[in-house]
Amino acid sequence: MDYTNKLLLVEIENHVALVTLNNPPLNILTLELSAEMRDTLHKLEEDEDVRVIVLGGSGEKAFCVGADIKEFPQVWDDVIGKKLLNENLAIDAIELLEKPVIAAMEGNTLGGGCEIAMAADIRIMSETGRIGLPEINLGVFPGSGGLYRLARYVGISRAYELLYTAESWMPGRRWRSGW
Repeated sequence: MDYTNKLLLVEIENHVALVTLNNPPLNILTLELSAEMRDTLHKLEEDEDVRVIVLGGSGEKAFCVGADIKEFPQVWDDVIGKKLLNENLAIDAIELLEKPVIAAMEGNTLGGGCEIAMAADIRIMSETGRIGLPEINLGVFPGSGGLYRLARYVGISRAYELLYTAESWMPGRRWRSGW
């Protein structure tokens, strides 16, 4: 299968597909990257040579820091139809894959990046970043599944606290409920 993309790199070796978000330096989740991710994941689901998918981000600064706020003006008239629908389809594709998906999080994993990671079956994080949903600082709530996935991992009370305060977690720091 052809996995040629502009912002997503795909390498397949020994039945493992390494899918790398390649939008440096922060691997921002653009409309184009969301579309490429959705299409690529559907192809990987059909590829009989692939048994597991590992999602990573290029560079050491970030796995993914979420949505490209520079795109907001072009989608403001229909945020749900133009932006969130694309992101939701891409992130839901991760969760709905029948093949195991591992999020290999190097660096910061924030906003939509956190939502991507929460949709994976397994999350492995380096000690060099932080994870969280800071979009409340922009006056918005997570729009691609972060609200309900977070509660599954940390409980409803802790999820409210994290969402309302935009607090992020750093490796080595203990939360009462943990991730």
